[in-house]
Amino acid sequence: MNYYKAHFLLSVIVVMGIVFIFAYRVAFSPSPISLDSDEDTLDLKAYQWKNRVILIFEDKKPSQVFKEQQESFLKYNQALLERDIKIFIFSDKEIPLEMSESFSAMTGEAYRKHFRIAENKFQILLIGKDGGVKLQKDKFTPPTEIFTSIDGMPMRRQEIRKNE
Repeated sequence: MNYYKAHFLLSVIVVMGIVFIFAYRVAFSPSPISLDSDEDTLDLKAYQWKNRVILIFEDKKPSQVFKEQQESFLKYNQALLERDIKIFIFSDKEIPLEMSESFSAMTGEAYRKHFRIAENKFQILLIGKDGGVKLQKDKFTPPTEIFTSIDGMPMRRQEIRKNE
């Protein structure tokens, strides 16, 4: 095989590899979703690069964990504001948490599907400002654990240095 033919084949292989990697990332990266079909929807794109988002999904069988998780944030209003956190709750019940918004079970089902969360299972997700899932738990997670996770993120450390 002559030099030019080998060089051409190598170039084709490199280009095909780049195309494959790009296609793989587009197909399998978790992207923010928008559900426009209903008034009771949440568009995470609206919060990207502005806020960190916490999503709390209710389990269908009666559970104290869901209620405890909501109430655990009540005494941390200032910490939530400092870290630009918005909380969204997916439940059929009335939500007492003042600094959050509640969405219907129908909207919750779409988000469960998007984030591959088992049906009827409690789940809490932290989504970073970049739109990626940073933390996902299926049990009670103390707000301080979430704050520690956020405070270790490079973007948050930049924010802290900027505000000093």
